[in-house]
Amino acid sequence: MSKIKVAIVGAGNCAKSLVEGVQFYTENPANIDGMMRSDIGGYQAKDIEFVCAFDIDTRKVNTPLGEALKQRPNSAWNIVEKIKSKAPVYEAPVIDGYALLMDGYPENNRFLVSEGLRNSTDMNRVEFTEKKKAEWKAKMISKLKEHEAEVLINYLPVGSQKATEFWAEICLETGISLVNCIPVFIASDPTWENKFINAGIPIIGDDMRSQFGASILSQMLQELAFERGHVVKAHIQRNVGGNTDFLNMEDKSRLKSKKISKENVIRAQNEIRGISF
Repeated sequence: MSKIKVAIVGAGNCAKSLVEGVQFYTENPANIDGMMRSDIGGYQAKDIEFVCAFDIDTRKVNTPLGEALKQRPNSAWNIVEKIKSKAPVYEAPVIDGYALLMDGYPENNRFLVSEGLRNSTDMNRVEFTEKKKAEWKAKMISKLKEHEAEVLINYLPVGSQKATEFWAEICLETGISLVNCIPVFIASDPTWENKFINAGIPIIGDDMRSQFGASILSQMLQELAFERGHVVKAHIQRNVGGNTDFLNMEDKSRLKSKKISKENVIRAQNEIRGISF
């Protein structure tokens, strides 16, 4: 079978772990520890090819993906010693993908965005007009077509509603499938869902669990409580992290969809058992 050609929006920690993970399991096909599924419809890790990526950080733009993923502020643990991907990383518009509070933190701990890009595409500073949007959309579509991308993975920061919609529109216009890994509601929004259905384009999302993150841990603890006959009346979760995503989420105005996403994981278990709060 032919390779699945994948493009990534947001070359951050999650993208780093994904790209390294694909490389690790490709190079070690007998080792499937940590994989939820090693074979999906005949496709395996070795069948995934990362063809390009898009980012706003000056340390990552115009570098090969393997090098970009090693740049600050990325801090995820290394799965492989060297990332082999040579896929190009292109500059993308900021839109609402940057939390202003990051300006007060050291460069190694935040995104480093050129003044020119921020002054022209950051919605905190400018009005991202329909004309500018169309110009940037044309640039992004051109790169996606050049690399024959079939799937677009969205790894933008939490709260990037407008930026995610920007890329969703690009997928609709190009026929590229969308994997929305952040809690901005596209796949679960009836309006957007119908757009993808009518266009005949696959979409998966919204929000993806970490391999061993807070959501799956909370779910399993609540599952244990149910199995031991307890009625769960309240569930409190506190996340402690040290990467850019957690810094971004210090801007509480960006957390509405994230909160709903996490609550849905817990509430779904109660609904299955006919329990209501």
